[in-house]
This record gives sequence, structure tokens and C-alpha cells, in this order.
Amino acid sequence: MNNLLFFLSFILFFIGCTHQTVPSRMSKKEARAIMQDVSERNRKYQPLTERDDTMMQRVVEFYKTYGTSNELMEAYYLLGSVYRDLHEAPKAMEAYLTGIDAADTLSDDCNFYILARLYGQKNDLLYKQRLYEKAIDDHKYIERYARMANDTIYIVASLWRNLELCSRYGDYEAIANRCWDAIEESKRYNHFDYAVKRLNTCILAYIELNKTKEARQLMTIYEQYSGEVDLSDFKSEFPIYYYAKGRLLLAEHKQDSAGIFFRREMKEKDWNNRQAAYRGLHEVFRGEGRIDSAYKYAVLQSEAVDSAYQEMLSANIQNLHELYDYSRAQKDSFQKTLQLEEKQRRLQAMWLVMGIVAIVVLFAFYYLYTRYQKKIAAAVLELERSNARLAEQEHALALLNEQLKHAENETEKAMLAEQVKLAEEEAMRQELVVKERQEELSRLRKWAKNRAKEIRTLYQGDELFLYLLDLVERDKAAMPEDYKRIEECLIHDDARLMHRFYKTIPDASETDRRVFLLLRFGLRKSEASSLMAHERAASANTCDRMFEKAVGRMPSNRAEAYNWLLAL
Repeated sequence: MNNLLFFLSFILFFIGCTHQTVPSRMSKKEARAIMQDVSERNRKYQPLTERDDTMMQRVVEFYKTYGTSNELMEAYYLLGSVYRDLHEAPKAMEAYLTGIDAADTLSDDCNFYILARLYGQKNDLLYKQRLYEKAIDDHKYIERYARMANDTIYIVASLWRNLELCSRYGDYEAIANRCWDAIEESKRYNHFDYAVKRLNTCILAYIELNKTKEARQLMTIYEQYSGEVDLSDFKSEFPIYYYAKGRLLLAEHKQDSAGIFFRREMKEKDWNNRQAAYRGLHEVFRGEGRIDSAYKYAVLQSEAVDSAYQEMLSANIQNLHELYDYSRAQKDSFQKTLQLEEKQRRLQAMWLVMGIVAIVVLFAFYYLYTRYQKKIAAAVLELERSNARLAEQEHALALLNEQLKHAENETEKAMLAEQVKLAEEEAMRQELVVKERQEELSRLRKWAKNRAKEIRTLYQGDELFLYLLDLVERDKAAMPEDYKRIEECLIHDDARLMHRFYKTIPDASETDRRVFLLLRFGLRKSEASSLMAHERAASANTCDRMFEKAVGRMPSNRAEAYNWLLAL
């Protein structure tokens, strides 16, 4: 019987194994080689393929178990890039968001370079979906992490990309407020030539706001330094220049000059440029009172709008194709249908084999049943005899227990009473300990709150303190020179403060030092986290970690760590 059951189990196990695929293993060297290959082709703008999709999924699964947060973050970035090239926008967005969640921003070696690009790719998908408001709100993370990575070209590019998003959204006030800061920032990072070529967005925004003086300043800078305008006759290969120049001259009431530039734009084959030129000429002639000419260009503009709309519709369809390739989805659906049919055929074959095996088992069971009838009867008889002997033994054991009970009953009662008394005393002692710890916790929280209030009162009138609060209000991170100023201010009041800090925590990291300086300067833990561009609870966690380094144990509560830090 045992041999038959083993044989049946072996057959079922074999059938199950034939329908399972064993995932292939991957070494860390192989995973890194795949990542480097995909990254290199992505950097050179070479299209990524479905094969890269399969390989990067294997890499992601490998790094989920064996990789660091930086490796997993980079793997998700490349996987999202693959889906982007395959026109799978939903999967690409999911990969980018998962990669962002995998980032450990509290770590000193966090790869902010990749994190900035994750946010950049996510922002690009929002832009293509025309979710401009969400893209603008999300843009601060690109700039923040690009600064932390010291990626100057990405910082400048993100600043001007944000202005372009504001233009699409129609927020011209935001463009006017940020334009000159973006120019100065580009100069500081030696990318002024990059910035000048993108000034048309700001020029048009100032024109919309009727700020012709500022628009004229930017137009002069663009014409002199962009290299895209021939100053001898003010011609350019970029029609947007003609439109912006014509709009500016029209706003300055220079209709004749504006008409020249609108006519230059009218020569372009693109219908968007033509309808813009027709609209500009219509405004020129209307301002001059030439009604016939104004009417003529109004009609031409109306006809051009229809053609421009058709071009825009084609562009939108192409944009949708870039976001999602429906032909690929149909192909995948067809492949899945074939796989499902194959699976159903395998299931039918499996059920047929199992039916045959079941019939064999039934015949075998009938044979074995009749064969072992006599052995079963003999076993039953032996069981009855064994039960009889067991009953005799239990009866003898019950008599012995009864005798033992009468012999030791009083002694056991006294012992149990003593144990109950000891347990009650222990419970009372523990209750007192809990009460004392609760009182100590309340006292520590009250002291820490008063101490923090005293420090904040001491420095809240200081110019540096107000500057830090302004950074918190604008959601900006503090710069290295700001921490140096804080340290100088604190040492001025307590010369041996940092000496005591490093003596207490010899292996303190740069993050520990910055948290210590901010808290001792009177800032709250949430404000310190904001100035360090970390999560809200990061400063509290750093306090706990410093306490553990110095004392050798984790604090019993957050108040204990905060109290200890302020008392240094």
C-alpha cells in the first residue's frame, strides 16, 4: 500500500513540474552588465526593445533581494525608460514611482543624480498628458535633488523647463517672477548660453502682462547673445523669434516694424506659424484703421486656424502613440490568447492522465483491501487485548495518585499560598515602577519643551534665524555655508559646544552635526528636516541614532533623546 501511494505521488509531482518554469538565476556581475548596456544605449538615445524589458525585469527582481537602494532605484529608472521607448506610459509611470519610493534620501551615499532623473521622467510623462499643474507642483523635487547631486546642467534645464510649463498653463506672473532668477542662476553655473536661447518664453509672458520694458530688455539680450539672430537684417532660422519680435513691436505701437516680422513668419510652411502671422497682421491693420486689410487677414487667419487645428490633432495623435502603443497591446493580447489555449490543452492532457491513474488506484485498492482483511481482523483482536491491559494500568495509577493526594495535600496548599503572595508583591512592585516611569516621562517632556522654548526665544530675533525660517516657508534646503554661520553663532555663545559634541559622539556623521546645529539654534525637528530636504521624521530619527551612539542603547522615548541632545 505504501509503495502504491509513493508511486501515485511521484506521478502527480512529475505532472505538476512539467507545467512550472524555474526562474533562471542571475549573478551580481551579470545584473550590472545588463544595467550598463541599457544605460549606455539610453544615454545615446538608442531605442530600447522588448528584449530589454525582459532583461530589466530580471534585474529588478534580483536587486529587490540582493541589491542596495541605489541599485534598485537605478534599475527601476532604466525599466521605466524601456517602457517609455515601448510606448507603455502607465507601466513607465509605475516604474518611476516605485524607483522614487526605493530611494533612501537619509543615506549619505544616496544617488541623487538618478533620483533627479526619476522625477524628470515622471514630469515629462505628466507634460505629455497635459497635466501641467501637477507637473509644475512636482518640479521642485527635480531642482532639489539636482542641487543635492551638484548636477549643474540639470539644475539649469529644470529651471527653464519649469518656465515652459508655466507658459503652457498660462501662469505668466510666475514666469515674470522667476525669469531673472533663472538667468542669474544660469550665469552662476556657466550656462548662460543655454538660458539665452530660451528667453522667448519669458518675452511673450512679459508682453501678455503689458510689461514691454522688461520684454525689450530680454529681446535685446536674446538678439545679442543667442547666436540665432543675424543682427545685420534681424533674420533668424527660428520663426518663434519673428512672432515674439512682432508682438513686442506691436505692444510698443510700432505697427510698420511689427508688420515686417509678421510677414516673415507668414512665409513659413507650418500652419501654426501662418495663423499666428495672420493674427498679428490683422491686429496691425486694425490698429492703423485699414479695415479692408484687417478683414482680409481675419479671413486668412480663420482658414489657417482650421489647418493648424488639423496639424495639432495629428500631433496629439502622435503624442498619444508615444504614450501608449495600441498595436503592441493587441499583439500582447494575441500572444496571451495563444498561451491560454496552450495551457488549456495541457490541462486537458493532465486531467486525462490523472483519470487513468485514478482508475488504476481503485483496482489496486480493491485488491489490497481483500488481501489485508485477515491482517486487519488480527490487528483488531490485538488492539482489544492491549486496551484491556491499558485499563488495568490506569486503574493502578489512579490508586497511587489518590494516595499521593491525601499524603501531600496540606504541604501543597501552603506552597501555593506562598507563591500567590510572592506574585502579588511582584505585581505591586511593577505597578510602582510603571508609575514612576510615567512621571519621569512627563517631567522630561515638560523640561524639553521649556528648554526648546528658551532656545527659540534666545535666537528668534536673530537675522540668521529669520533667514532659516524663510527657507522653511519656501520649502528650500539650507546650503553648507548656512551651517557654518549657525556654528559660528553658537560657538560665540558657548565656545566649547562643538568640543563637547564630538567628545560625546566621536563618530558623528555630517548629518548628525547638521541636525545638532539646527536643533541647538532653536529650530523645531520638523523645520530641521525641511532645511535638510529630508522627510518630516528624519531629524527625530537622527536624534535617536545619536543617543544610541553615545549611550549604547536606543532611547525609551523621543523626549529622552531630545532632552539629552539639548543638555549637551
